[in-house]
Amino acid sequence: PHHKYTVGEHSIVAMQNVRPERMIRLIMLLHDLAKPVVLTTDDTGYDHFVGHTQAGADMAKGILRRLKFDNATIDFVYRMVKHHDDRPPINNKPLVRRRISQIGLENMPMMIEIKRADILGQSDYEFESKMGYVDDLEAAYKEVIEKNHCVDKKNLSVNGRDLIEMGMKPGEEMGIVLDLLFDIVLNDPRLNEREKLLERANKLITPFI
Repeated sequence: PHHKYTVGEHSIVAMQNVRPERMIRLIMLLHDLAKPVVLTTDDTGYDHFVGHTQAGADMAKGILRRLKFDNATIDFVYRMVKHHDDRPPINNKPLVRRRISQIGLENMPMMIEIKRADILGQSDYEFESKMGYVDDLEAAYKEVIEKNHCVDKKNLSVNGRDLIEMGMKPGEEMGIVLDLLFDIVLNDPRLNEREKLLERANKLITPFI
Protein backbone atom coordinates (compact mmCIF):
# COMPACT_ATOMS: atom_id res chain seq x y z
CA PRO A 1 0.00 0.00 0.00
CA HIS A 2 2.95 2.37 0.44
CA HIS A 3 3.84 2.34 -3.25
CA LYS A 4 2.11 2.99 -6.57
CA TYR A 5 5.24 2.57 -8.71
CA THR A 6 7.76 -0.19 -9.29
CA VAL A 7 11.04 0.27 -7.47
CA GLY A 8 12.68 1.55 -10.64
CA GLU A 9 9.89 4.03 -11.36
CA HIS A 10 9.83 5.16 -7.74
CA SER A 11 13.58 5.84 -7.82
CA ILE A 12 13.25 8.01 -10.94
CA VAL A 13 10.26 9.93 -9.53
CA ALA A 14 12.07 10.45 -6.21
CA MET A 15 15.14 11.67 -8.09
CA GLN A 16 12.97 14.22 -9.92
CA ASN A 17 11.72 15.52 -6.56
CA VAL A 18 15.14 16.82 -5.47
CA ARG A 19 17.19 19.70 -6.81
CA PRO A 20 19.34 19.02 -9.90
CA GLU A 21 22.57 18.51 -7.96
CA ARG A 22 24.89 15.58 -8.62
CA MET A 23 25.31 14.16 -5.12
CA ILE A 24 21.69 14.14 -3.99
CA ARG A 25 20.50 12.76 -7.34
CA LEU A 26 23.00 9.91 -7.08
CA ILE A 27 21.58 9.12 -3.65
CA MET A 28 17.99 9.15 -4.87
CA LEU A 29 18.84 7.01 -7.87
CA LEU A 30 20.46 4.37 -5.64
CA HIS A 31 18.52 4.66 -2.38
CA ASP A 32 16.21 1.65 -2.91
CA LEU A 33 18.63 -0.33 -5.03
CA ALA A 34 18.48 -3.46 -2.87
CA LYS A 35 14.71 -3.81 -2.53
CA PRO A 36 14.45 -6.51 -5.22
CA VAL A 37 17.32 -8.37 -3.53
CA VAL A 38 15.83 -8.47 -0.02
CA LEU A 39 12.16 -8.78 -1.06
CA THR A 40 10.02 -11.21 0.93
CA THR A 41 6.26 -11.71 0.74
CA ASP A 42 4.21 -12.82 3.73
CA ASP A 43 1.19 -15.12 3.78
CA THR A 44 -1.18 -12.21 3.19
CA GLY A 45 0.65 -11.14 0.04
CA TYR A 46 2.25 -8.11 1.72
CA ASP A 47 5.79 -7.35 0.53
CA HIS A 48 8.61 -6.55 2.95
CA PHE A 49 12.08 -5.15 2.33
CA VAL A 50 13.86 -5.75 5.62
CA GLY A 51 17.53 -4.74 5.47
CA HIS A 52 17.26 -2.92 2.16
CA THR A 53 19.07 0.17 3.48
CA GLN A 54 22.27 -1.60 4.55
CA ALA A 55 22.22 -3.91 1.54
CA GLY A 56 21.57 -0.93 -0.73
CA ALA A 57 24.41 1.05 0.79
CA ASP A 58 26.78 -1.88 0.18
CA MET A 59 25.57 -2.27 -3.41
CA ALA A 60 25.85 1.47 -4.07
CA LYS A 61 29.42 1.46 -2.79
CA GLY A 62 30.32 -1.39 -5.16
CA ILE A 63 28.71 0.30 -8.16
CA LEU A 64 30.34 3.67 -7.52
CA ARG A 65 33.74 2.02 -7.06
CA ARG A 66 33.35 0.17 -10.34
CA LEU A 67 32.46 3.48 -12.03
CA LYS A 68 35.61 5.08 -10.54
CA PHE A 69 33.89 7.67 -8.36
CA ASP A 70 36.10 9.40 -5.80
CA ASN A 71 36.20 8.04 -2.25
CA ALA A 72 34.50 11.08 -0.73
CA THR A 73 31.47 10.67 -3.00
CA ILE A 74 31.34 6.91 -2.39
CA ASP A 75 31.49 7.32 1.39
CA PHE A 76 28.87 10.05 1.41
CA VAL A 77 26.40 8.17 -0.79
CA TYR A 78 26.96 5.04 1.32
CA ARG A 79 26.13 6.90 4.53
CA MET A 80 23.03 8.59 3.17
CA VAL A 81 21.61 5.45 1.53
CA LYS A 82 22.24 3.50 4.73
CA HIS A 83 20.32 6.01 6.86
CA HIS A 84 17.69 7.31 4.42
CA ASP A 85 14.90 5.23 5.96
CA ASP A 86 15.84 5.71 9.63
CA ARG A 87 12.83 6.70 11.73
CA PRO A 88 13.91 7.14 15.35
CA PRO A 89 10.96 7.97 17.65
CA ILE A 90 10.87 11.75 17.93
CA ASN A 91 10.10 11.56 21.67
CA ASN A 92 13.30 9.55 22.20
CA LYS A 93 15.65 12.51 22.03
CA PRO A 94 18.87 10.60 22.83
CA LEU A 95 18.16 8.23 19.92
CA VAL A 96 17.35 11.15 17.61
CA ARG A 97 20.66 12.78 18.56
CA ARG A 98 22.47 9.51 17.83
CA ARG A 99 20.93 9.34 14.37
CA ILE A 100 21.85 12.96 13.69
CA SER A 101 25.39 12.16 14.83
CA GLN A 102 25.60 9.18 12.47
CA ILE A 103 24.27 11.16 9.53
CA GLY A 104 26.24 14.30 10.38
CA LEU A 105 24.69 17.54 11.58
CA GLU A 106 25.80 19.33 8.43
CA ASN A 107 24.14 16.64 6.29
CA MET A 108 20.71 16.81 7.91
CA PRO A 109 19.20 19.39 5.51
CA MET A 110 19.98 17.07 2.61
CA MET A 111 18.62 14.07 4.52
CA ILE A 112 15.37 15.96 5.19
CA GLU A 113 15.12 16.73 1.47
CA ILE A 114 15.80 13.06 0.65
CA LYS A 115 13.08 11.85 3.00
CA ARG A 116 10.50 14.25 1.58
CA ALA A 117 11.40 13.33 -2.00
CA ASP A 118 11.15 9.64 -1.11
CA ILE A 119 7.65 10.10 0.31
CA LEU A 120 6.54 12.16 -2.70
CA GLY A 121 7.47 9.16 -4.86
CA GLN A 122 5.19 6.83 -2.91
CA SER A 123 1.41 6.34 -2.80
CA ASP A 124 -0.98 8.51 -0.78
CA TYR A 125 -1.12 5.83 1.95
CA GLU A 126 -0.32 7.53 5.30
CA PHE A 127 1.12 10.46 3.34
CA GLU A 128 0.28 13.14 5.92
CA SER A 129 1.62 11.01 8.78
CA LYS A 130 4.90 10.38 6.95
CA MET A 131 5.38 14.04 6.06
CA GLY A 132 4.45 15.01 9.61
CA TYR A 133 7.21 12.79 10.93
CA VAL A 134 9.77 14.46 8.65
CA ASP A 135 8.57 17.87 9.85
CA ASP A 136 9.07 16.73 13.44
CA LEU A 137 12.53 15.37 12.62
CA GLU A 138 13.48 18.69 11.05
CA ALA A 139 12.26 20.49 14.18
CA ALA A 140 14.36 18.15 16.36
CA TYR A 141 17.40 18.87 14.17
CA LYS A 142 16.85 22.62 14.51
CA GLU A 143 16.53 22.22 18.28
CA VAL A 144 19.95 20.52 18.38
CA ILE A 145 21.41 23.53 16.56
CA GLU A 146 19.61 26.13 18.68
CA LYS A 147 20.64 24.48 21.96
CA ASN A 148 24.15 23.75 20.65
CA HIS A 149 23.93 20.07 21.61
CA CYS A 150 27.08 18.05 21.03
CA VAL A 151 26.43 15.50 18.26
CA ASP A 152 30.02 15.31 17.02
CA LYS A 153 32.82 13.81 19.10
CA LYS A 154 35.17 16.63 18.11
CA ASN A 155 32.93 19.00 20.07
CA LEU A 156 33.31 17.14 23.36
CA SER A 157 34.54 19.44 26.11
CA VAL A 158 37.18 16.80 26.98
CA ASN A 159 39.69 15.40 24.49
CA GLY A 160 42.62 13.02 24.25
CA ARG A 161 45.09 15.53 25.68
CA ASP A 162 43.00 15.79 28.81
CA LEU A 163 43.05 12.02 29.23
CA ILE A 164 46.83 11.94 28.76
CA GLU A 165 47.20 14.56 31.48
CA MET A 166 45.12 12.28 33.71
CA GLY A 167 47.63 9.47 33.20
CA MET A 168 46.20 7.59 30.24
CA LYS A 169 48.38 6.45 27.35
CA PRO A 170 47.35 7.07 23.73
CA GLY A 171 45.86 4.03 22.04
CA GLU A 172 42.73 1.99 21.53
CA GLU A 173 41.66 2.32 25.16
CA MET A 174 41.64 6.10 24.87
CA GLY A 175 39.28 5.84 21.93
CA ILE A 176 36.99 3.61 23.99
CA VAL A 177 36.87 6.14 26.83
CA LEU A 178 36.16 9.04 24.45
CA ASP A 179 33.37 6.99 22.85
CA LEU A 180 31.87 6.37 26.30
CA LEU A 181 32.06 10.07 27.15
CA PHE A 182 30.42 10.93 23.84
CA ASP A 183 27.65 8.43 24.57
CA ILE A 184 27.08 10.11 27.94
CA VAL A 185 26.72 13.49 26.22
CA LEU A 186 24.38 12.14 23.56
CA ASN A 187 22.16 10.88 26.38
CA ASP A 188 22.29 14.18 28.23
CA PRO A 189 23.78 17.21 26.40
CA ARG A 190 23.90 19.16 29.68
CA LEU A 191 26.85 16.99 30.73
CA ASN A 192 29.11 18.37 27.99
CA GLU A 193 30.88 20.65 30.45
CA ARG A 194 34.56 20.23 31.13
CA GLU A 195 34.40 19.64 34.89
CA LYS A 196 31.46 17.25 34.66
CA LEU A 197 33.11 15.19 31.93
CA LEU A 198 36.49 15.17 33.67
CA GLU A 199 34.79 13.73 36.73
CA ARG A 200 33.28 10.94 34.66
CA ALA A 201 36.49 10.44 32.69
CA ASN A 202 38.37 9.93 35.94
CA LYS A 203 36.13 6.97 36.76
CA LEU A 204 36.29 5.54 33.26
CA ILE A 205 40.07 5.58 32.88
CA THR A 206 40.80 3.90 36.23
CA PRO A 207 40.95 0.37 34.69
CA PHE A 208 43.39 1.60 32.02
CA ILE A 209 46.06 3.29 34.18
